[in-house]
Amino acid sequence: MSISKIIFNNSTFFDLTSDTVESDNLHNDYTALGKNGVLVEGEIPATTKENEIITKTLSGSYTNTNIVSLVDYAFINQSLLTSLTVGNLTSIPQYAFYGCSSLTNLSNLSEVTTIDNYAFYNCSSINNIIVPKCINIGTNSLNGTGITSITDVNFPVLGVNSRYIVLLRLSSTCTSIKLTGEQISLYSGSGALRDCVGLVTAEFPNAAKNVGASYRNIGSYCFGGCTNLLLADCGFVRSVGGNAFNGATNITTIVLRYTSVVSLSNTNAFTNTPFKNGGTGGTIYIPKVLYDELGTGSSNDYKAATNWSTVDGYGTITWAKIEGSQYDYSE
Repeated sequence: MSISKIIFNNSTFFDLTSDTVESDNLHNDYTALGKNGVLVEGEIPATTKENEIITKTLSGSYTNTNIVSLVDYAFINQSLLTSLTVGNLTSIPQYAFYGCSSLTNLSNLSEVTTIDNYAFYNCSSINNIIVPKCINIGTNSLNGTGITSITDVNFPVLGVNSRYIVLLRLSSTCTSIKLTGEQISLYSGSGALRDCVGLVTAEFPNAAKNVGASYRNIGSYCFGGCTNLLLADCGFVRSVGGNAFNGATNITTIVLRYTSVVSLSNTNAFTNTPFKNGGTGGTIYIPKVLYDELGTGSSNDYKAATNWSTVDGYGTITWAKIEGSQYDYSE
């Protein structure tokens, strides 16, 4: 087995080219991480030699509160690990628990602010996760988990204390997401929730309410390929990007809360949806101030706005007021 670098307490401790395990050199007081994050345990004295290191496959529960930080790939593919107790982590690096398919419990997430790309990818036994200080979630970090719903309970400050771009790629088991932070953005160049095929409701009622101008739009393919999606509450976005809903074949309800007409960059935003030409149709909820302008030809008339007039002409949009509906969250 080849280990080219050992990292101990987040610093490179020494370099190796190979190792030969001798059990009488082992000691349980130290834990380190080898190349690509392979977990390494063994005595690490000042005069460390190759035969004083051992890699370990974990099974069942594992506890080591001396671990307070991880590197990329830390526990990758530890498929027999069921429960992990470590020290207070502040971040979960990329691929840290990738493929830990039996992991059901991970302690001490109270200080974690970042969950990086693919961190819990294919952790199919994780059914819930609560990260009270998390303000950043990476691509595919929760894909392949058993999580069925994501709310503010799971991520209470997400989109509250810092701008957050939704780029989750949720697993097929997740049917709903509702996050209410005002600094949540649905902008992403590669489709924020694209191909989240299990998703039925996606609610971001305050999205884009308090973000920079560059992040106020629904990005291209944001909900693309969400074949089971019925409802998208897009909050206060200012524009809808090309192909934003393309392939959301069952979406029937869209909520747009901004008090001016949300610009529509291209009619292909509704390709392969019930809102397309000849589609079965659906309802778009808008503020009363805009509903009252419908058909007036004013600058606040969705029916007269660029590209909206074309889609409205298909006869597939039923316009409705947010006020007084189930989507009216005003006090």
